[in-house]
Amino acid sequence: MLEYKGVRIAWLGHDTFKISGSGSSSSSGIAIYIDPYKLRKEARDRADILLISHEHFDHLSVEDAKKVVAADRTTVVTTKSCADGMRGVKVKEIKVVKPWDKVDVQGVA
Repeated sequence: MLEYKGVRIAWLGHDTFKISGSGSSSSSGIAIYIDPYKLRKEARDRADILLISHEHFDHLSVEDAKKVVAADRTTVVTTKSCADGMRGVKVKEIKVVKPWDKVDVQGVA
């Protein structure tokens, strides 16, 4: 794990990362997961933000996404095709982006 100025970056295997730090309303700070894949267990800290880069099976794994999301808390930021693949997964919202789009989610841009 790498920590710099209160931001922690942890590699969880393959292309899966968790970025955490202060800045959200939760007591443990904000949690961002990127491309969860082959996770061994449910995440203790649920995602405030879930980033899914593209639709390949090892980046868009619905089974693994379900291990990190919370229906009342998680915003997914992803492409249209990945958003379609996430149908049926209970999350707070899904923001669809295209290359070079910028979005702000809970103060993270």
